[in-house]
Amino acid sequence: MKKLLIITGPQGSGNHFFSRVFSTHSEVGGWKSLLDRYWVPSDEEYFAKYWVHPEELTEKDFEEYNYWLANVSCPFYYDGVRYTPKILEVAEKAKSFGIDVEIAIITRDQNINSEQQLRVRKEITIPIAQEYYYNTLIPSEFKVHFLDNEAFFLHRKHYLIWVSKLLDFPVDYDNPDIFKFIDEDPNKKYVKYVKEYWLDEDVWSGIRPKNDREKDLMLRLSQLDQNWPSKSTSTITVFKEVENFENQIAKFYNAPYAVATDCCTHAVELCLRYKNYNNITVPTHTYISIPFTLEKLNLNWKFEYQEWKDFYYLGNTNIIDAAVYWKQNGYIENTYMCLSFQYKKHLSLGRGGAILLQNKEDYDILKKMSYDGRSPNQQWMKQDIDCMGYHYYMTPETALLGLDKLKKVKNQTSQKWSYLHYPNLSNMKVFLKNGFK
Repeated sequence: MKKLLIITGPQGSGNHFFSRVFSTHSEVGGWKSLLDRYWVPSDEEYFAKYWVHPEELTEKDFEEYNYWLANVSCPFYYDGVRYTPKILEVAEKAKSFGIDVEIAIITRDQNINSEQQLRVRKEITIPIAQEYYYNTLIPSEFKVHFLDNEAFFLHRKHYLIWVSKLLDFPVDYDNPDIFKFIDEDPNKKYVKYVKEYWLDEDVWSGIRPKNDREKDLMLRLSQLDQNWPSKSTSTITVFKEVENFENQIAKFYNAPYAVATDCCTHAVELCLRYKNYNNITVPTHTYISIPFTLEKLNLNWKFEYQEWKDFYYLGNTNIIDAAVYWKQNGYIENTYMCLSFQYKKHLSLGRGGAILLQNKEDYDILKKMSYDGRSPNQQWMKQDIDCMGYHYYMTPETALLGLDKLKKVKNQTSQKWSYLHYPNLSNMKVFLKNGFK
């Protein structure tokens, strides 16, 4: 039985390279022009026209070889026009000829792939590829594999031997022509040296002998113990640590005020409740708790595709989801900027959040809302509580940890986040079945 291997990947992920790898074998028909040229336009690939017109594919196209390699990026250009390739239709047509078809999707580091696309094409098209792969190719009847760009350049021949066995497809892994146009890993030009990172100190500590680490831990615990109030200390005094943390976070971002919360999602919820916004848009690519919160509050909302970086506005509001945003003096005036201190974030406290805001009146109200309607500077039983409150406050223990860690991480380089780090929520069943496409 003849076999067709269709390989595809986002633009710039390694389509030309992997096509050369497979086409090098003498028993494989495919993109043979790549054996003598570093780069060839995508519409000159052997099967190019069929990605647009799959109905024109015939058995004669497969006469010369028993193994065939077809490649197309997603999206791709044919005769100057951009298309989403009809890969599934080509696979089905080939199968109708009695050909065994398998599909392999190329992966490359998403940050590097995005930078490459911005450099070459001035836009990021990875979501287009993801949309097609997740909704069309992967759920199909055909076997779908993943080819790893980084794994090849790390393991080289050993990786190709494994791929050949996995796909049951010939690979001439000893042929030097595979590296004919490659002097070094193509990712290298995008990688810059990072002088320091917030986790370095923990890693350095972690490779020391256990006895030394235990001694350091006991010393840190005793220091915290000295600063921690006794059981007889009033709640008002204890929560001064939260106020101290709020002041330090506000100072770092250059915001007039900050309200500490137990998480970013609740920070967003408090702002929505306070401002009574409605008719809101939310990016398709974000953390799932945001649209869940809008549903919880019974608001009118819809998804909107948005290629955000660092932070985004909830559409038609001045509320900013800045969960992944870490930038000194980064506060935007007259906004409610909601932060996260979840364990993956730059200031990693396990759990926690904050609202950066502009004026004292808003601070006083949101502070009470976060703390069961209570004012923090007086025992609650002596207060005539005048606003609805929610149990969304930051604990003093978290605030103390935040003050300790803030000193270490505030001047360190943080990871850059964008919409590319999140899936397309609008395609998830929970939203489709409820009509929130």
